[in-house]
Amino acid sequence: GIAVYKVALTWPLDPVGMAAVAAATPHVLVVEEKRSMIEGQLKSQLFNLPANQRPKVSGKTDISGAPLLPETLELSATQ
Repeated sequence: GIAVYKVALTWPLDPVGMAAVAAATPHVLVVEEKRSMIEGQLKSQLFNLPANQRPKVSGKTDISGAPLLPETLELSATQ
C-alpha cells in the first residue's frame, strides 16, 4: 500500500511527524515542485538511525542517484 503524509510547514520539518512516517515504511518518496526543501531535511533527520531502521529516501533523484523528479517547472500527472 501507499501512505501519504502531507507536510503543513516545510521549514523546519517536524521531526516527530517524519519519524512516525519513517518508522512505518521501508521507502519514502518525497514529491515537491521546484527546489528541494523537504528531502534534504528528511535525510538529515534520518541519518543517525540504525541502517535497519532507516528507510530509503527518493525524490529529485532515486536511491541510486539517477534523476527522478524535475528540479525546474511544475509537476504534472502526465510526468
